[in-house]
Amino acid sequence: MPDRAVVFIDGNNWFHAIRDAGVDDRARLDYRLISLKLLGSREWVGTRYYIGRVPQRGDVRLYAEQRRFLAALEAGDPKISTHLGRLEPRTVDNPAAHELQSYLSPLTARIDTSTTTSCRSPATIVSGMDPLRGGGIGSRIHP
Repeated sequence: MPDRAVVFIDGNNWFHAIRDAGVDDRARLDYRLISLKLLGSREWVGTRYYIGRVPQRGDVRLYAEQRRFLAALEAGDPKISTHLGRLEPRTVDNPAAHELQSYLSPLTARIDTSTTTSCRSPATIVSGMDPLRGGGIGSRIHP
């Protein structure tokens, strides 16, 4: 029996990573092919795309864009599913976020790249959590 795998995509980090890479229209990407490429010889069981739900009241354009994108994503392949969470505004100062950000921001200086090149796997980079480039959650924490 071949190894089986599921791809989990953090939609927020994915959005920022591909935007930073110069991809303007994420809906034109073929998420089935991306999933297959990431998995190599493993059997693709599915892809789960997680994102915070844009509220219907507020930015109507952003809401409509998210709905169109998620509908197109799920229409691309039955093995792709979307999962909506909630967006929670943080109106108070968050000391833990500041501490985490100060720890993660200089992370590339703390990593011996000669021994950690394996952590730059495509899955790591695609998720927006490339520790050698300093991307990911450390640069996306907003108190």
